[in-house]
Amino acid sequence: MHVALEALALGARNTGIGVCIANLLTGLAQIESTDLFTIYTSDFEGAHDVVRPAAADLVTVPCSAESRLVRAAWRQFCLNRRVRRDGADLLHGTAYVLPIATPDPPVPTVVTVHDLIALTHPQFCPTLNAWHFRSLLPRTLRRARRIIVHSRATADELIGRSGVPARKISVLRPGIADVFFKRLTKAKRESVALRYNLPERYLLFAGNLEPKKNLRTVLAALERASEHGYTGSLVLTAPQCWKNHPLAAKLTAPGSRIRVTGYVRPDDMPALYANADALVFVSLVEGFGLPIVEAQATGRPVVTSNILSMPEVAGGAACLVDPFDVASIREGLLRIIGDSSYRDALVRRGHENVKRFHPASIAAEYVKLYEELAAA
Repeated sequence: MHVALEALALGARNTGIGVCIANLLTGLAQIESTDLFTIYTSDFEGAHDVVRPAAADLVTVPCSAESRLVRAAWRQFCLNRRVRRDGADLLHGTAYVLPIATPDPPVPTVVTVHDLIALTHPQFCPTLNAWHFRSLLPRTLRRARRIIVHSRATADELIGRSGVPARKISVLRPGIADVFFKRLTKAKRESVALRYNLPERYLLFAGNLEPKKNLRTVLAALERASEHGYTGSLVLTAPQCWKNHPLAAKLTAPGSRIRVTGYVRPDDMPALYANADALVFVSLVEGFGLPIVEAQATGRPVVTSNILSMPEVAGGAACLVDPFDVASIREGLLRIIGDSSYRDALVRRGHENVKRFHPASIAAEYVKLYEELAAA
């Protein structure tokens, strides 16, 4: 079997979807398989260093990882021709959309729909992104032989909103990076603390600085938690900022208890989690929520939202709060910080939950699906 993977969302500094794709390729590289892969990426620095299966040809296409418009055009007008020329038996679109046209001869297709935010919460998407996905996603759903989602919550949304039959949907979790399964040394934790100028105590807020991440409510909850004795800071990775520039200016004001690291190297992320008192991940909407599992892998307790995919991802090993309620978040923070028995129980259950997300076992599920579709 020869699988073509459209992975144009990969870049030199991956977040979100790019991380999910990179972890899938890492997992595929770890399993025994006779399958061939052709991986199409944009032309970014370090592209040919991407971890991938031994029997894989990585093709960098003539478009920048920074230009979504050019990537979208290449996907629509060039991808089918490349897949046909390379002789693939199956095409996997790893980020929401497939080419509208069907290649001749047809090739079975599978697409990963990471979330439905462009349809359900367009106010949380850049206007061009929302238009792009709202225009192409319905056609992609019709064309795809199988649709991969990362959570049961997203599957239910997809069925309810689009009428896609349940038999056409496969719920396959993303894996977390290998670095989270490696022993973390004290020296590494100390070097990361110095490199990013981390405070002695802090809560970690991992992810882009965008409206759906609910930072304003988190800051209000932290202020109230401070009134009840919590002296730690809030550390934001925030590699990208969208619709939050006024808020971003406040974060860097003199005397602020907020630290913004900017982009964190992937091999530093485990120490950034491990040095924290807890992860605060109380998004208003998520298709999955990878930081929840990453924090659990490093032995950190998690405060996360009690809605959509996040309880499912947490696997009963997180403090669930109402993301719309400042008091609920504050109480969750105070409990996880002040109740050592509760915190330790969450950490133990978190270590068990993480076992579901090893990249090799996840990749094996993808290969099983590829083989099923190619043989149909």
